[in-house]
Amino acid sequence: MRKKFRELEHEAFKELKIERLIRQELEVLAKEFDLHIITSNTRKNLDMYFENNNFTHIFKHILAEEEHASKTEKFRILFEKEDLNMNNCTFITDTLGDILEAKQVSVKTIAVDYGYHERERLEKGRPWKIISDFKEIRKIVNDIQD
Repeated sequence: MRKKFRELEHEAFKELKIERLIRQELEVLAKEFDLHIITSNTRKNLDMYFENNNFTHIFKHILAEEEHASKTEKFRILFEKEDLNMNNCTFITDTLGDILEAKQVSVKTIAVDYGYHERERLEKGRPWKIISDFKEIRKIVNDIQD
């Protein structure tokens, strides 16, 4: 069943296009911060997505399904690899499960309520912030740095 899901998902990723606004915001953020992805998706899907969208330069590391099943462990891998301090990291997510895993390693989260889970469900994980517009991310992250 999982294999079939991944095959269908891979086909869907072939057609995905990054939204112009999101692309612009990520490019601005990448000039100021190191951006990383911690995901349950496959490296194959993400590589294809970023290549199809000419967007391979934005993320310093992508920790996908192949690195570990647990996002908590992927955080630990990234912290060690990059010598990062969890207090200087912010995780942006659209799921309750991600919020809970980030809390296990004391990483503050910004939840977006326009993704997979709705605001009410995200609130159960008590993320640091919940936002409704991708443009809010840059302001919040810049405020943290001040």
